[in-house]
Amino acid sequence: EGRSYTGDMDDNGNWTNFYYSNSTWNMAQVDVDAVNPTFVSTPGIDNSAGNVNHHDWVYNATCDKFYTLEAGGQKLLVADHKATPPTVGVVTTYSGLDGGAYGAAWADVDGNLYFSNNGSGKIYKITMDGGCSPTNIEVVMTGSSTSNNDGMSCPYSPEIEFGGADTDG
Repeated sequence: EGRSYTGDMDDNGNWTNFYYSNSTWNMAQVDVDAVNPTFVSTPGIDNSAGNVNHHDWVYNATCDKFYTLEAGGQKLLVADHKATPPTVGVVTTYSGLDGGAYGAAWADVDGNLYFSNNGSGKIYKITMDGGCSPTNIEVVMTGSSTSNNDGMSCPYSPEIEFGGADTDG
């Protein structure tokens, strides 16, 4: 259901995904800690963000929310999976970022977000303040262009030093 390659794990052992279908946002969850995992779908959670083409969601443990960067990099969206009902909304908009898919996303222990552009290989860091608001966006490294770059992140990893030493062993 939806775009199953775009989700991430939360702190409670749930794989969570947000997707746009039938003119509204939907949330899907699977509790992977359960002996018999159960798929739960919550349709029609919010329509304020509109239909946004996205390619990965990242769980930010500091904020206890999920984030995605729109293909083309114009909008940073936030999804609150614990709100009643869950919500999806636009946090901020950007201009001048590379077009195309941002197919890999991850967070660090400080709540900063990272998005890798599939076409250019540029890795963008969005610095988040203590109130979970973005304060800065910058290119921190350029890697290879690829569309084979998805996966899950550990939101408790130390801040990444691109080109630096392996800080967590």
